[in-house]
Amino acid sequence: MTRTSFSLSIPQYLKAPFQLSFLISSGISLFLLIAFFRLQPVVPFFYSLAESNDYLVDKRYLIIFPVFSFVITIGHVFLIKVLYHHEKIIPTLFAWSTVAIQIILLLELVRIVYIIS
Repeated sequence: MTRTSFSLSIPQYLKAPFQLSFLISSGISLFLLIAFFRLQPVVPFFYSLAESNDYLVDKRYLIIFPVFSFVITIGHVFLIKVLYHHEKIIPTLFAWSTVAIQIILLLELVRIVYIIS
């Protein structure tokens, strides 16, 4: 009886975007850790709500950014196993879109911290 194992190896041509994505996720976590203790207790989270008091939240809610960033990265690494059987361009675009999402999350977090500081 053969034993099947789930391999989490990423193809060589996809390693660079996923390494960059993990690096950006770690950067988001480090940036929030550094800025967390300097922030006010209440921070703006959304700016497009109707009432101005609706977009203020406790600063602990900013932890959503690094958590969401790592969930996206790890989820996309698992999803790449499904997309691996398609043509090479589809997993490549998917991997680089992961990096783009990470950059958007980082810019949003920097924007929130910059506005508060």
